[in-house]
Amino acid sequence: MVEKVAIPTRRSTGHVGLIFSDGFTLARFPQGEGMPRLGFVFTTLVRGNTSPKYSDDARLNRQIAIIEAGLESYRIVRMVPIPRAEDLKRLITIARVGERVGEDDSVDCDGLMTDQLGVVIELRPADCHQILLDAGCAFALLHGGKTELRRNVVEIGVLALCETFGVMPEQIALIDGPGIGPCCYKEQDKFSIDLRAMIEEQARGIGISNILFATNCTCCSRDPRDEKTRIFPSHWRQPGIRFSAFAGPLL
Repeated sequence: MVEKVAIPTRRSTGHVGLIFSDGFTLARFPQGEGMPRLGFVFTTLVRGNTSPKYSDDARLNRQIAIIEAGLESYRIVRMVPIPRAEDLKRLITIARVGERVGEDDSVDCDGLMTDQLGVVIELRPADCHQILLDAGCAFALLHGGKTELRRNVVEIGVLALCETFGVMPEQIALIDGPGIGPCCYKEQDKFSIDLRAMIEEQARGIGISNILFATNCTCCSRDPRDEKTRIFPSHWRQPGIRFSAFAGPLL
């Protein structure tokens, strides 16, 4: 089980820029007071595409990223979001990590949760937000796309975490990874969509007061070494490319 730790219940919403590895291949939250207790690591455009669906180099890119992040000794369970086009009336699905399933070790769901110490959950987004829920004794990673958020994935994920592991919403910290911002995400090319605001509204509504957002927009955040270069892959900017987000009790 994940080591039980009390999560501060202060009411706060923080916004912080991610920090990068020397080669700008990985991004993560800074360490220190007010920062995530769990590890939350993201590959960048420098590391390349990590989805085999879109690139022949993806498996190698992902394996190198796993080594760079020091995750070789962890069981990495991949969350595979359910395509929204399959069933417009389908319910949000939150799953619990169980026994290894096949060589790929993946689960089709909108959110994945666990209390296992040696497990890291992976999501391969393009612009959708990765929402980490840290309950101290367990954690969950949610897929924060527009469709899932409109179906209240944060509320459903929090309730599933609470019911499964016996915690209360006010004990949970929410940490949101890099995703597309309202600066770039437009509906019908004119209406801005603010996924972070949707995440915060749902979190506040269910009783979470400890919230932290990465400020980096996947579509427009630029490499400080070269203003012409973007930091993250973005489907909105360049369809058919993915990065990896890894969450868990990392060393």
